[in-house]
Amino acid sequence: MADETVNQIMECRTGCAACCIAPSISSPIPGMSEGKPAGVRCAQLTPDNRCRIFGKPERPAVCGSLRPEREMCGADAEQALQRLAEWERLTCPGVHGDNGATHPFCGLEPGPSHVVLVKA
Repeated sequence: MADETVNQIMECRTGCAACCIAPSISSPIPGMSEGKPAGVRCAQLTPDNRCRIFGKPERPAVCGSLRPEREMCGADAEQALQRLAEWERLTCPGVHGDNGATHPFCGLEPGPSHVVLVKA
């Protein structure tokens, strides 16, 4: 039903940045000319987890295509990060065969060494 779809759309959580950390991005990003591996903070994230290039032409199209919704974002930033990391893992080339090959942008799981979440 249309009402169910509307209920899935939500506001982006200020300071979350899970969609700027968990997924890999193969497009060049200022400061990351080869793209961004999964589980690595985007070079364009500010210390308070805001995008420096939001609304600018140099922002990758994939970033603009992500829209916050309950299935992706979950109850909080930590759950969003976990869900996106799992989706990245499940959709990464090499995960379902490929003789064990691993895509160069995949394979990193978010962890304390490279993920910093800021509570809003």
